[in-house]
Amino acid sequence: MSGKIFCHVLFSGLVFVSAAFSQTALSPPLTSHTALKAKLEELARSSKVMKLEVIGKSVEGRELFAAKFSRKHPIPQKDRKKPLVLVFAQQHGNEPSGKEAALQLCEEFARGMFDDLLKKVDVIIVPQMNPDGSERGVRRNANDQDLNRNHILLDQPEVAALHALFRRYFPEVTLDVHEYNDYVPGRLRTGWVRAYDEMLGAATNPNVSKALVRYSLETIMPGVGGYVRSQGFSFHRYLVGGPPERYRYRYSTTAINDGRNSLAIYHTLSFIVEGRRYGDLTTRLERRRAAQRAAILGLIRTVAENGKEILRLVQQEREALQKGAAAIPFIAPRSNYLHVAGVPLPLRIELIPQSVETDTVFRNFTPRLKVPFYLSRPVGYLIPRRLTEFIEILQRHGVRMLDTFPARQCLTETYRIQALSTYVSEEKTYLDVSVRSRFSLQTVDPGEYVYVPVAQPAGHYICLVLEPQSQNALIQYPQFYGLLQVGRDYPVLRALEWKE
Repeated sequence: MSGKIFCHVLFSGLVFVSAAFSQTALSPPLTSHTALKAKLEELARSSKVMKLEVIGKSVEGRELFAAKFSRKHPIPQKDRKKPLVLVFAQQHGNEPSGKEAALQLCEEFARGMFDDLLKKVDVIIVPQMNPDGSERGVRRNANDQDLNRNHILLDQPEVAALHALFRRYFPEVTLDVHEYNDYVPGRLRTGWVRAYDEMLGAATNPNVSKALVRYSLETIMPGVGGYVRSQGFSFHRYLVGGPPERYRYRYSTTAINDGRNSLAIYHTLSFIVEGRRYGDLTTRLERRRAAQRAAILGLIRTVAENGKEILRLVQQEREALQKGAAAIPFIAPRSNYLHVAGVPLPLRIELIPQSVETDTVFRNFTPRLKVPFYLSRPVGYLIPRRLTEFIEILQRHGVRMLDTFPARQCLTETYRIQALSTYVSEEKTYLDVSVRSRFSLQTVDPGEYVYVPVAQPAGHYICLVLEPQSQNALIQYPQFYGLLQVGRDYPVLRALEWKE
């Protein structure tokens, strides 16, 4: 019965979980930040292929490390001959297996176990994004913020450091490593849990290149899944939601405030992996670590096997972003998974408390994404200088802005706010902003506005956070609600023509 989980149902209706272990099933201790730092520094001193960089510090001052692996340093920041994979783990401090797997892979790469892989791919691993939360065993950072919901605002130092690293290299492939935990009372009451060691999710925001999404699902996903299964672990495409008796299953969020989609909108092959957790932090930690290692290594191997095609495809799609509205004329500001009855979802589950795995089919599954409307993409936006917080957020994302320019006449589109209400998408409530457009040829005073061109790598991000009808708009955050007044103009203007 070593390592089995038992569910006890009390007469009060409460459910709790306990674990029974033999001595051989006892999990090893979790790696502290101090130990992680010492190990990485030791590896870097003795390895020919590893360079170590401190990319930032946490709220409480703990270093955030990036371990870089290449046969030839420094890793090129552009014009690469082989793809670059960026792996980052433990955004959530109570999801430790990704950090443990990443640290093991750092040691294996540093000691030359994967030198053949490094002939075809370069790798950067950030093994621990949230050291403060990890030290406490909690999800959030020391500012009580969920780092994987901070990729729009970037006002937490850990997430800002990751994005600065990303923008410096613009890797072709990224992987955000997490854990999912079905061993909680609400799910255990159903008598079953999902039985997948690893679940991999691709980009879901509808503005991400369709060619990249298709390649993710048709080439990368099968490659990773095949490798994970070959190592003795189960695998599935990442699902959220459920249990289906009460809530639907769907694919992961389309929002860009998480690590996966926030990097995918730069036309990156971007993924999230969710490893299975068994309740507490250390139960079956060795199996969890090994499964996470298999998923990370499976992704790196698959990228290495398809390196030339990945370089070509990502470069092609990123060139379209640089052309702006000329190449990508529309933006999808909203999306939701359609409620279509009867779509079958085959699923492997474990019955609790029998600890028996079985296959079943659920029908409360909504895999199809719907975009209710599209907006034309302007050539740029004019942000009033008084909106200093907007400007600071864009600066944190490295967005190119024109702070000085000659006064000029410009065809602009101004939104008049007609009505405010709410709507629900992906089980969350959003502000529904109804607008009416007014077009005018006006003189733009550089003393009043900053100009933000859309033709740049952050083009999708710019449109999605500045359009008031977007689910990802900055005005969806409470601190900016005051900018929305019925009968008044939205202060950010759409520039429909601009010659720099």
